[in-house]
Amino acid sequence: MFRPLYNSRLPVILFIVFLSIISTIVFTRHFHIAASPFTTLHSSGRVVFTAVNENFTRPLREPRVAKASMLYGPPNFLYEAAIESHARHNKLHGYEMYVSRTAITKGYWNKLLWLQHLMVTELQKPEGERLHWIMYVDPSIVLLNDRISLRTFLPPADPVFDSLALIATKPDGMTLSAASFFLRISPTSLKILTAAMVAPKHVQSTDSSTDLTSKTLQVILEEEYKDAAIYQPVHWYNNAVSKKPSIHSDSLLVRFPHDLQGHRWKYMDNLLSVLSWNPQSFSKKIEDTMYATEPQEFWMKVAEAREILEKAEEHLKSIPVIDDEEHKKSDSVEYLQTSTRDLRLALESAAWDTDALERSLATVKGAMGLE
Repeated sequence: MFRPLYNSRLPVILFIVFLSIISTIVFTRHFHIAASPFTTLHSSGRVVFTAVNENFTRPLREPRVAKASMLYGPPNFLYEAAIESHARHNKLHGYEMYVSRTAITKGYWNKLLWLQHLMVTELQKPEGERLHWIMYVDPSIVLLNDRISLRTFLPPADPVFDSLALIATKPDGMTLSAASFFLRISPTSLKILTAAMVAPKHVQSTDSSTDLTSKTLQVILEEEYKDAAIYQPVHWYNNAVSKKPSIHSDSLLVRFPHDLQGHRWKYMDNLLSVLSWNPQSFSKKIEDTMYATEPQEFWMKVAEAREILEKAEEHLKSIPVIDDEEHKKSDSVEYLQTSTRDLRLALESAAWDTDALERSLATVKGAMGLE
């Protein structure tokens, strides 16, 4: 018998391809970069943030970073002011900020389509002209400390980190937050975004506290790209204001989540009023903040854990498999297998807990006789 040519997934795939094509056309024509008193216009009409030297020296091989956001629909002066709060930070560190002003479709797909468009645009450039990372921020995020460079949160130039495509946080300890995260310009990132476009039908959750973009990205990462993501401490760049508002004076930024309900606009307005009166209210040198040591210590521990994990897994592969039931695996081999799995789980799902990561690392090193 002949198999039918019809594939039940074909309409979905064609729909996604159609959306991608339309998004490329519309975004190319209508995307807007947040304008501010600190921006200059390129001859093409595109707004470009220009870098200035203000006690700021670019290190060699500094990663090229841009920001992305979205703001469309009815005018919202608070969201506009929140995006404007990034202007000085962008100018000081030389970041372009791409803000989508056009909705391609309803709801969920817009953020993924926008990031997909930016990713494709960069990947089409010669490698030496591309951005290295994009930081996405929701318009509900207000920039506080303009002295903190985004490179603070990015991995060092080390081959052990080459597989990383996404850096994010998990405010609830389970699901990444799509309100503020980093994407590397890479084919892997594009594959993740594309896969997330068709993931909603696989997401079985009634939890309304997490948005669909966050859920679907988490599903895709857990199913296919565990090694491509790393999760950092929430307080670095995803601090959320609660109903009893308080802002850590060290914070790079602060987020005003939907669950604040009626308090959200009031709290945003209060903070933005403070910043309009004194833009340097929360400005601190990096050496006077938690960022002076925490990110560096984080990456050192993650680098060591990744290296030891690779050695442990290679060692386990070299152990011959014995099928005879009379020759069971030794306790030491089973112990190494278990501790190696635990270390991988700590790295892939909760690297922000560096104490737990260090304990898992010490266990594997002990099992391998490396201590």
